[in-house]
This record gives sequence, structure tokens and C-alpha cells, in this order.
Amino acid sequence: MLSQERRERLEEIDPSWCPAWQVEWQRGFHLVRRHLHDGGPLPTEPGSAVRQGEDLGR
Repeated sequence: MLSQERRERLEEIDPSWCPAWQVEWQRGFHLVRRHLHDGGPLPTEPGSAVRQGEDLGR
């Protein structure tokens, strides 16, 4: 388990970092964030956006 100080330092680097979330969720979050950063619309329905083979709207 990480100390509170270590968690705070990691959150300073990337506020969305959270090791408690499942890897699949973190990957999906990252892909959606990149999709939005690249100018894509927020995917709100399955099949509305796919990135690296992942359905971002699911």
C-alpha cells in the first residue's frame, strides 16, 4: 500500500491516476481522454467511437 505522501505526489503528476481502479477501466479512461483531446466528441453510446479496438461508448 502506498503512503499518503506518495499518493499525493502521484496525483500531482496525473490527477486521474488511481491504482485502485481496474486496469481495464484505466485503459478505457485513458483512451476516452485521448479521444477527447484529439477533438473527438464524448462517446455516449456503444459503437459511437472505437480507438485501438476498444469501444469507448460502452
